[in-house]
Amino acid sequence: MVSEKEKKHSQNISPELNERKSVTLYSLMKKGRMTDAELMNYIDLKSANSASYYRRDLEEQGIIKGYTALVDWKKLGYPTEFLVLIEGRDMETNFNIEKEIVSSLEDYIKTKGDVLILPSGNGRVLIANIMTCFGERPLTLIHGHATSEHDALIYFRYYVAEKFVDAKNSFLTVKGKGIENHFIQESYIDFMKGSFSEEEGLDLPEEFRKHFPSLKPRQKGRKG
Repeated sequence: MVSEKEKKHSQNISPELNERKSVTLYSLMKKGRMTDAELMNYIDLKSANSASYYRRDLEEQGIIKGYTALVDWKKLGYPTEFLVLIEGRDMETNFNIEKEIVSSLEDYIKTKGDVLILPSGNGRVLIANIMTCFGERPLTLIHGHATSEHDALIYFRYYVAEKFVDAKNSFLTVKGKGIENHFIQESYIDFMKGSFSEEEGLDLPEEFRKHFPSLKPRQKGRKG
């Protein structure tokens, strides 16, 4: 059942929703596959039909657009999650980048399908999101999963950097998520808190070094 704290907080999601609808949405965001009987208990209703009414209402309004599987890609052989940033030097370059990406996606969906899977190195990459971003620094952001860090880097070098030579291209691997799918990750908070040292310098645990190999302990007695 959703706690009183969660019920109250869920009402901040949108002023467009009343309490019942807010709690229904919050519950389905946490567990989209729950039955109406489960949802009834989650939102403290007396019948599954009542829960079904609130679910259908959110669906008919187009607020809930569908239910998708949350996949643990690491268990399917994709342990590396990565980001690629492509930033053109001017608006014309950014336009040409988007034009090239759209053309590539159009060709791929015609010949293979609508899930972009590419061979890379000795493995492959699976692209999760490609986003066009405008603002102070217009850029394209690619988010994906790879069979290894090496395969992710190969993808970046040969699928991105060689194709967009006139752009500033950046490659990053994801090492932790404080928020995922809209929910704060308490396991991440606990992990990070356990990795912080209040003593002078950084006494990094082995598990922390494994996740963040670029961070090195400070020498004792050094400041800043």
